[in-house]
Amino acid sequence: MGRTLNKGLVIVGMVDDVQLSSGLDPVAPLQTEETVYVPAAQITQPAYLAVIHTWFQPGWIVRTASPVEGLTAQMQRALANADPGLPFSGFYRMSDLEAQTLATQRIEVALLGAMAALALLLSVVGIFALVANIVAQRTREIGVRIALGSPMRQAMIGIAAPGIRASAWGLILGLIVCGGALRVLRSVLYGVGVYDGPTILAVVLAFSVAALAAAVVPALRVARIDPAEALRDE
Repeated sequence: MGRTLNKGLVIVGMVDDVQLSSGLDPVAPLQTEETVYVPAAQITQPAYLAVIHTWFQPGWIVRTASPVEGLTAQMQRALANADPGLPFSGFYRMSDLEAQTLATQRIEVALLGAMAALALLLSVVGIFALVANIVAQRTREIGVRIALGSPMRQAMIGIAAPGIRASAWGLILGLIVCGGALRVLRSVLYGVGVYDGPTILAVVLAFSVAALAAAVVPALRVARIDPAEALRDE
């Protein structure tokens, strides 16, 4: 604080990291870049401001404790008093600018989330259908085994095992594919590492719980099988 930079600028305060879009791509991931805000009071050469407003479109940042609604007219009058020829493109809250900047990224995240939810739903439906089909095909066999003394728990585990094995293999293969795909996605990630442990662990746990439920729920139908009916059918 108080040190002098080039061109006689004095450091009067520090701000947090600024997230800017890289390059000219509006949907590029945000990244932290070195940024300097120049107080208008430290600009002693009017020609410098004239060059900036001639060749660029500078943004002026105003901090106020009063309501924002009445500042637009005040800013227009202040700009007109300084130079009636200066254009006034608009006056926005920082929160509105942030929302506008992140709108495309949020839409992309929402679409990816919807696709991920659909993939999880299809996986759960497939596992449920697999186990339910096994129960339907082996109803008589299961009834006979139970009638001959086979424990109910063992029968349920045997029915749910194919769905659990299929889920485990799918999870292993998915992690392998994920490991390769994350390297490609490195350029579109911001704020997290390529191999974000908590996120990957959360996905694995969510899929495991959903797959286990999809395999166990239809296997519970084994408890409703009547051994006597199965023996009569035999």
